Amino acid sequence: MFVNYEADKFTRIWGKKLKGHNTLNFSWPEIVHAALMVGKQSYFELSLHGYYSYMEVIYRYSMLKAFILEDSTGGIVKSEVYKDVLDPSEKGAVSYFLGNVFTNLVSIKLLGVKTILHYDQYKHTYSISAIGGCKPDFIAQNYRDEWIVLESKGRSGRKDNIAIDKAKTQLKAIRKINNNIPVVKVAIQTYFTNSGFAKLHIEDPDDSKINSVKLEINHIKFLKRYYKLIIDLFYENSKKVYKVIIQNTVYILINIPEIEIEVGLPEYLFKKLTNNIDIDFKNIQNWDFERTKFFLSRDKVIVIDIRENMKVSFNK
Repeated sequence: MFVNYEADKFTRIWGKKLKGHNTLNFSWPEIVHAALMVGKQSYFELSLHGYYSYMEVIYRYSMLKAFILEDSTGGIVKSEVYKDVLDPSEKGAVSYFLGNVFTNLVSIKLLGVKTILHYDQYKHTYSISAIGGCKPDFIAQNYRDEWIVLESKGRSGRKDNIAIDKAKTQLKAIRKINNNIPVVKVAIQTYFTNSGFAKLHIEDPDDSKINSVKLEINHIKFLKRYYKLIIDLFYENSKKVYKVIIQNTVYILINIPEIEIEVGLPEYLFKKLTNNIDIDFKNIQNWDFERTKFFLSRDKVIVIDIRENMKVSFNK
């Protein structure tokens, strides 16, 4: 699977992948991971008392399956429902969701991001009015624990230059995080060309200090909020959870048969995030690592598409 993108105004240190016209290649489990771990609180607003996180995962997966397709060349196009059935407000909601997903995918594959969190997760901590009434969408950390700030724009039609300019303004709202200047600020717009293919515009704005603020973020709280969906998934559905050993590491997995995927975390990371609180999981199973196909990202979240014979894939 792929989307074409254009990258503009990045410095040389980011390399050829963030200069000019390029192609972003990814697998289905990778984009599922991007949807699940996008750092947004909830797209599925109804709380279902012990079933919330399970339905949230199904909802995010189903959004991808319902509204985008892989064409015969591997490119991403709109589904018939997205093109012909949705009204403008519904298209707006879908484009917002897809914008967030592809922003996360770009952050992982091109910017080395390990964890990403939507600014709304901090809306009770920081006043939006304190940053001039505008704010960026995402705050992220890369594998070096450096800060990155991102703004996502999604459009159901062609590229919107006004939206890109607005995104760049929103990125200027934050000057420092934990007294460190972000290594990069990125505006990402997901849109569709006249021929129907998804495309991305990625831009690094100039760094203005006007109306900018400094943020203080607690690293442990940041991580707990990032992994909240997966942690809640385990707690709320503990009877579906089991352990496996993969390359001498114990993973906790949950099977979601409705969408034929499994999602998991290393046990050591789960215990770190939950202060060593254990759940009565099923017995440990041994997996044949070489014959098991899955995607494992930098954040250590594992996504398995149990319908497909997918290639084993790692982010280093």
